[in-house]
Amino acid sequence: DAFSISINTKAFAERIYHGGITATGQFVRPDHPAAVPGIKTWVADEARAIKLLQEAGWHNKFKLTLMGSQTTVPEAQKVFEALAQTWTRIGVKTDIKLFPSGLWIQKRIAGEVGSILSVYTASTSNAEAHATPLLHTKDDTLAFGLFNYVGYSNPAVDKLIQQGQVTLDEKERNRLMREAMRLGVEDNVIIPLWFYSVTHASKKTVKIDDRYGSDLRLQNIRPQ
Repeated sequence: DAFSISINTKAFAERIYHGGITATGQFVRPDHPAAVPGIKTWVADEARAIKLLQEAGWHNKFKLTLMGSQTTVPEAQKVFEALAQTWTRIGVKTDIKLFPSGLWIQKRIAGEVGSILSVYTASTSNAEAHATPLLHTKDDTLAFGLFNYVGYSNPAVDKLIQQGQVTLDEKERNRLMREAMRLGVEDNVIIPLWFYSVTHASKKTVKIDDRYGSDLRLQNIRPQ
């Protein structure tokens, strides 16, 4: 918890992104079928974060390297530096290491990463499109955990996701995936930070339907 509650997402929104992000405490938007009721964005508390590390005996006891690509997120350099400063202030000396995009992809695939900052978007309302690739233990045979680059693994989460994958009833499938996501949030190994705002402009005679993903597709554009 110390790592998450030390991050002042409001400050990131105001000072770096100028209102272009929405802070979150979970992996999907609040209106998504798999959104977990009751999970809200944490309130930043640096003093509490320091206390948690002290109580655990880890304050000023280890260092961290935050890794990613120069194109991982918008304003990547500023975001990485701000996160490193945040964690250094609470007693975890943090350095950053940014790689060119191609090299970063190779390192992720090879598992040569530790603490990372990344972005994920699923252009669908299917709950399993979020839980399965992000939270399931990496399993290349089943093609599960494809974007679980940090090695997160929880057997209870895996079981829920696997049950959801073979459940035909949509409501029950979403319930199982919500429970998997709730456990993933509680484990706090992968920390959801924010959603990026996407702006589209059109003539008054054209309507653009909202999507869960950030990309714009022809089928979402229609006359009004």
